[in-house]
Amino acid sequence: MDNRITTVRTTRTNSLAIVSLVSSLAGLSVFPWLGSIIGIITGNIAGREIVASTGAEDGEGMAKAGLILGRIGALLPLVLLLIIVALGLFFMPIGMFNW
Repeated sequence: MDNRITTVRTTRTNSLAIVSLVSSLAGLSVFPWLGSIIGIITGNIAGREIVASTGAEDGEGMAKAGLILGRIGALLPLVLLLIIVALGLFFMPIGMFNW
């Protein structure tokens, strides 16, 4: 007769990690700046909560993905704007401004 006790360890996914990933994806498509900023903030908070939970919560990968996508979504419009301005100045007619 085997009298072993099996313990099952259950972890739950951090809600803010899910919010971070979803809002960062929305920031890349539907809500350009707002979603990205929300994704960055909630990703940072979720990462801290997951570490503080000492294994009770999961979702560190989602929080990191939300952070990375949020940063890309926040910086990409700025980079594109700089490229457009630089190309506009480069291809501007020479005599357009008389300073």
